[in-house]
Amino acid sequence: MPARKASAAPPLKPSVNRTILEHLPIGVAYLKDRRFVWLNPAMATMFGHSGASLIGKTTQSLYPDRESYQAFGAQAYPLLAAGKVYVAERTMKRKDGTLIWCRITGRAIDPKRTDQGSTWIIEDISERHAALASLRDTRAQLESMLDKAPVPFVITSVATSAVRYGNPRAIAMYGGPFETIAGQPAVDHYVDPLDRQRMIAILKAQGFVTDFETRFRRFDGSEFWALISCIPFAYGDEPCLLSTVTDITRRKEAEQKADEAAQAKTHFLAVMSHEIRTPLNGLIGMARLLLDTELDQHQRACAEVIHRSGDALMGLLNGILDLSRLESGRIELERLAFDPRELVDDLFLLMTPTAEEKGLSLRLMFDPDLPRRVVGDPARLRQVLLNLISNAVKFTEKGSVVVTVEYVEADDDSIRLKFSVIDTGIGINPHDRARLFSEFVQADPSIARRFGGTGLGLAITSRLLDAMGSKIEVDGERGKGSTFSFTIAFDHGKASVPLADEEAQTAPLPSLRILVVEDNPINQQVIVGLLRRFGHRPNLAGNGQAALRAVQANSYDVILMDGWMPVMDGIEATKRIRAMPDAAKAQIPIIALTANDGEATIREYLEAGMNGFVGKPIVPQRLVQALAQAVGQSTFWPMTVAPPQRSEGAILDQELVAELYESLGPETFDEGLRRLPPHWRELAALLSQAARSRDWAAVANFAHDFKGTAGSFGLAALTNLAKEIERQAKTGATDGLGEQTDALTDLVDTSLLALNAWRMDQEVPPS
Repeated sequence: MPARKASAAPPLKPSVNRTILEHLPIGVAYLKDRRFVWLNPAMATMFGHSGASLIGKTTQSLYPDRESYQAFGAQAYPLLAAGKVYVAERTMKRKDGTLIWCRITGRAIDPKRTDQGSTWIIEDISERHAALASLRDTRAQLESMLDKAPVPFVITSVATSAVRYGNPRAIAMYGGPFETIAGQPAVDHYVDPLDRQRMIAILKAQGFVTDFETRFRRFDGSEFWALISCIPFAYGDEPCLLSTVTDITRRKEAEQKADEAAQAKTHFLAVMSHEIRTPLNGLIGMARLLLDTELDQHQRACAEVIHRSGDALMGLLNGILDLSRLESGRIELERLAFDPRELVDDLFLLMTPTAEEKGLSLRLMFDPDLPRRVVGDPARLRQVLLNLISNAVKFTEKGSVVVTVEYVEADDDSIRLKFSVIDTGIGINPHDRARLFSEFVQADPSIARRFGGTGLGLAITSRLLDAMGSKIEVDGERGKGSTFSFTIAFDHGKASVPLADEEAQTAPLPSLRILVVEDNPINQQVIVGLLRRFGHRPNLAGNGQAALRAVQANSYDVILMDGWMPVMDGIEATKRIRAMPDAAKAQIPIIALTANDGEATIREYLEAGMNGFVGKPIVPQRLVQALAQAVGQSTFWPMTVAPPQRSEGAILDQELVAELYESLGPETFDEGLRRLPPHWRELAALLSQAARSRDWAAVANFAHDFKGTAGSFGLAALTNLAKEIERQAKTGATDGLGEQTDALTDLVDTSLLALNAWRMDQEVPPS
């Protein structure tokens, strides 16, 4: 069956068309020779006429005047004759003489036969025009107000970022007339175009932007720092941003200068501290050696004064360095689990003798709900509490000092504890409290005369608490004692976080085959001796290149890699091992042996492919822990096993050398001791010659060698001086370096005397 064709809709009857036109809400008319032939009721009503009264009449009565009527005809009818549609918005006149805004659309019935007439549609748009006029007035008022504003204002399109307006201050800031930026995308003036996207993202998130910093580019290409605040608003009928833009270039330059000044200050303090520390170490160390000899009463009293004075100077120097680190933001907090009760107990035991000497009662009070394990930075907390308890004991002449630890509250993430130190001492005037935490300031000048001190302790305490997210509170009156308290939020003590004083618990290690890559013969002997003592099987390689050959020829469980060696250093050797095609060899655990445990150095080691590091001087137990980590018998990996903090003032660290002696055994220890004098004297001569020749690279190499071997035998003063010489030679701070190398030569003899004297005091005589 053939498909039926859709029939066309029958044309409307003329009567139907007429009915539709008569009911339209807009004016419709049919004209010939500009005279009304027909018009609908809406047209007549719009102009205040009856329909019949306009039939046959011209449209001139609808225009404000004859000139308007003639001008309209001259514009519109040539377009109609050309077959085009005429559209315009203009004022027309009602019968009562009032003017209205109209939108007029006309077209010819037949452009080729003008006698056929034309049709017109007229819409009253007076309300829309009134609204636009109001917007224009508002916009003009806004621009007039912004033109007089004392700060730069800019209006930009949200959609296109095009500049719609800039007041005189803004134009002057950009350095050109408004015409040069009008309509141009504001994003073109951002040095980093992504900054505008970031600002728009903030705007969408919070509905406004305040104090957004970015860099802008002026018309001449120069750049400046700007601070932007903006809100969205309608500028006319377009969504725009109204922004205030402030040139903050001078402020940023001042901030940069302040940062540079702070860095210069930090560098100066670091250099000066080392310059002062070196002779101070010698003074304290020699005073200690002197006190170990036979002295009469007067001589001992003098030596003790020298020793106490040196310790006081060292304490002041350490305080200044602590403050400098806090000011520069270089204090990094640890996350270790610890028992707060045990930490305070330790401080109690430490301070009890001093309190008893003064006849004071030192008491502790613990909240029964106090947790036994929290996570935070126990070392910094200990430093804060020690400062406060020491001050309380120092400034209390009779009565008591009470330390309390209270449980405050806990939630899912943290637990808050309050620590208080309460004394019956000299007290504090309320108006002096604000001055307490300023550097080198005490509440009353007479306090320094009576009790001594530098005024640094509380300043450091306050900065440390700031770093830990806490504030110190002070209460008390002059003559009635004082209370210092603070509240800290700790993390809950999860079992996965190691205790601060918790040694790695490992099962006995199997005998490991270990490659020791070390160029210094003394260090070679010490490390190999330790490893053999622990039951391992060490092989030696004197540099990175020799290490590569050894790894290619043999199988090893662990590699101990020195960082700085001739021929090929440890970093390059590690990279090449990691690139070996044999996967087993490429994945051998590599532990750095280094005296340079700075963050940048360690990062470089880890990025090269090392798994961790052990700091020099090497502590036997720490080496055991590192090996356990390397073979997977300890949970902390990658490890960062730094040496324990020892007194820098000592000529000889007796605890460290005793640990080395016990681990190596007398025979191996004495063999190393016999090799030290010729090795060091040859090295000292080479160091002095390199300094005279101003060969600073060689100076750094020889000092590095000194630092490693001296550290291994616990010779703290020699280690520190060698470390400082190495630092100065590397950084180019070579003024006075010749004198430093001479001082090192003198310190070598003193150090050897101290080391041999210690050895003679041991139960086993030298062989």
